[in-house]
Amino acid sequence: MDYETTEESYIVFQCPSCSFEGSFPRQDAGIARSCPNCMETLIVPTDSGKVTLLPIPITTSRLILRRLSYADLADLNELDLDKELVPYNDTFCLPSYSEADDVREEQLSKWVEADQKMKPLQDDNTLWLGIEKQDPSKLIGYLTIRFTDSDHQQVEFGIVLNRDFRRKGFGTEAVVGILRFCFKGISVHRVSASCDSQNVPARRMLEKAGMRCEGEFIQARRVLNEWVSIAWYAMLEEEHKAE
Repeated sequence: MDYETTEESYIVFQCPSCSFEGSFPRQDAGIARSCPNCMETLIVPTDSGKVTLLPIPITTSRLILRRLSYADLADLNELDLDKELVPYNDTFCLPSYSEADDVREEQLSKWVEADQKMKPLQDDNTLWLGIEKQDPSKLIGYLTIRFTDSDHQQVEFGIVLNRDFRRKGFGTEAVVGILRFCFKGISVHRVSASCDSQNVPARRMLEKAGMRCEGEFIQARRVLNEWVSIAWYAMLEEEHKAE
């Protein structure tokens, strides 16, 4: 059977970065897609017109979630030096760098430079967002986000927070901010996160942000020569709307 394709089936857009004019299928409205011309990450509009870029930075009452910059190198170095700082998902951590201070700083600088050029949330690219405390200004951690499906409808995130700023609500506030970004900013269907099942503060943080535990994978990951169980958390778009 042949299906007729009409203009109503597509959303005409103009890229704000390169002024390229094109179209996306209407079912992509609100979803993050790539400009076919410059590959910039765009949010498809609900109606024809100029699309918008990713809605970042994200501002909460005490934090700014934003792309990393060279000004963050000292704080990133502080996080990298904390060898006991185990992220809630060990696939979302800074690369392992040299023990020599000068070499490590140079490697971090090159990594930040590469991250600034990267088109976030495209293909397998991970979006790194610094967690900046507003007053006084300091990078206290970072969030990482990546799509887990080709339709850009499911997202997994990880979070790392400076130990000096834990148990003060900053982690929960950052998670609430990233959930808002995922559901309202890039219109995903499902967001997930995981942590060591014995990490009670991490589990409380995710639960306070409104995420529910979906289950536990027994001895599913090897950390520091020990097998640990992993608790998985998630939230659906309809659950976020109901809050």
